[in-house]
Amino acid sequence: MQKFQDVLDGKLKVEDLTPEEMPEFVKFGKTKVTETLTEVGGVRDARQAEEKKLTDIKDKVVEAQGIITKAEELNKPQLTPEMQVFRAEQVEKAKQKLFSEVKLDDAQKAQVLEAFKKLDSGKMDADFIYKDLLASVAATQPERFLTLAQREEAAQIEADEELQRQAEMNGGSGGEGGKDKKFSDEALKLAKDAGISPEAATKQLTQGNRRVHG
Repeated sequence: MQKFQDVLDGKLKVEDLTPEEMPEFVKFGKTKVTETLTEVGGVRDARQAEEKKLTDIKDKVVEAQGIITKAEELNKPQLTPEMQVFRAEQVEKAKQKLFSEVKLDDAQKAQVLEAFKKLDSGKMDADFIYKDLLASVAATQPERFLTLAQREEAAQIEADEELQRQAEMNGGSGGEGGKDKKFSDEALKLAKDAGISPEAATKQLTQGNRRVHG
């Protein structure tokens, strides 16, 4: 029925049909409408299926991220109460250093500290914590990060040289069973395990003992 299709396509007018053709055209037209609605419904169902698939994928990604975050939390070393106090002191020390070097209003500080929650590596020493805070500044205040990074680079060079001098002193103390060591074996082990400096480890051991026995 090409003639009927031409009418539906607008190539012919309804008036071009004869009275005898009109009932057949109506029947033809209804059939075409039904077929079109069925096709549209199929497309709609397929789109809804795809949208559901995308939603399921997004939900799985969110769920996986939650599991990973929980695993990361569980994987963090469990600190003793004394070490928790010590780390809180180191975090505060690093914050004071950062905010004394870069001027931020309360809203900007809040942004930096919120980013720090995600970027905190869990290190114990204030110098390492300061690096995490720097990363938080870079994430929230990138225009101020470059100057801070340059300052930190110079400070790190000096710190590395000091650590090297300490290592040489400890390594050369030999003789007499290690009596002349600047740091105890216990402090050196804690420094290595916790990723802090020997001074910080010695301070923690001393303060921890005072807190326990004081």
